[in-house]
Amino acid sequence: MAATVVAFAPAAAGWRGIGRPRAARDQPPATRWRHCPSASSGSSSAAPESAPPPPAAAPAPATKEFGGGPITAPPAVVSPSPHDASDAMDWWKDAVVYQIFPDRFAPDPAGPPLGVQLDAWGASPTIRSFQGGSLRGITAKLDYIESLGVNCIYMTPVFLSTANHRYHPSDFLRVDPLLGGEAALRELVEACHARGMRVVLDGVFNHTGRGHWAFASLLDAQEQSPYRDWFLPKSFPVVAYGVERYEVNYECWWDLPDLPKLNFDNPGVQAHILDVGAHWLKEFKVDGWRLDYPGEIPPAFWREFRERCRAEQPHAVTVGELFGVRPQDVGEGGHFDSLMNYSFGTCALGFAGGTADVQLAQDDAIGGEYVVKALDGPGFRSAYTDVLQAYESAFASGGA
Repeated sequence: MAATVVAFAPAAAGWRGIGRPRAARDQPPATRWRHCPSASSGSSSAAPESAPPPPAAAPAPATKEFGGGPITAPPAVVSPSPHDASDAMDWWKDAVVYQIFPDRFAPDPAGPPLGVQLDAWGASPTIRSFQGGSLRGITAKLDYIESLGVNCIYMTPVFLSTANHRYHPSDFLRVDPLLGGEAALRELVEACHARGMRVVLDGVFNHTGRGHWAFASLLDAQEQSPYRDWFLPKSFPVVAYGVERYEVNYECWWDLPDLPKLNFDNPGVQAHILDVGAHWLKEFKVDGWRLDYPGEIPPAFWREFRERCRAEQPHAVTVGELFGVRPQDVGEGGHFDSLMNYSFGTCALGFAGGTADVQLAQDDAIGGEYVVKALDGPGFRSAYTDVLQAYESAFASGGA
């Protein structure tokens, strides 16, 4: 029997991140799946009655030249949502988001900065290695990215950091020079906007790295540091190096010495992060934030953060990295516009790996709510329908 390709196609919210844009609040709940032509036979099953009728003929694939050869982009599977020009957030409903890890995506066409030590491009990665990917490398590949049907780029952190993934931030107001610095980010954003593409940055504001300038002040000046209360020391002297996990004498994310937690009871910390959020929207015209592990920061702060962002760019999106089904946290009644769709991820992993021969174990770095269970086809449909109905119910009651 031919397999059926299933594409989740909410008409009122981008399925890549759960949460309804403001425009969607006036629209009825959408049918959440559409049966598409079979990959093996070309046959299709009937769409639900509430789904719009399929087009008479699929659009011709677009072909572009890149890297010396043609690339054929397949026709879109998800139909565009109704456009509402009155809503600045309307673009997010149909955002096709492409995630990029800058250090490993593409090297700078002009070569690496002078005098730096890098692993060979494409070498087997190690935990501390850098390979020299850059923002200008991404800009040079926009033809390729656009050919995939992408209209939004989300990059993992680009700010100064001692880690190749840059989730150990040293300065939220400086783009890492290894990536090309502020000039390269500005070039990338302008090039994306010229193509009608958006750019979302990754904000890691729950913690810093040990190299952050305020934490360096704490390590050097100890009790006398002006930034002592930006962090959460348990005793003095604060020791950040040569200490094992769970033996650290300051609050860290998951007790990792590399990641000292910021103290969000401190008004200076709050003001700094609010200024950071506004700065990159105002000065560089980025289109929003994906917010890393925000659950340990009070929701009231995130509501204020979103308002500051909207004051600079009314269309700016905020996407929270929250686990589980959380309709109370999104929409105008919540504090984010959207969430990382980990609820879909657990269902998809359970379906892809859900056989008796595969053990689906969770990594403790993921978080306790990210539990993968083996699912067959009907189980997948049932599990993800439960997720969608939770958000639909919240929307219907005015909560999301």
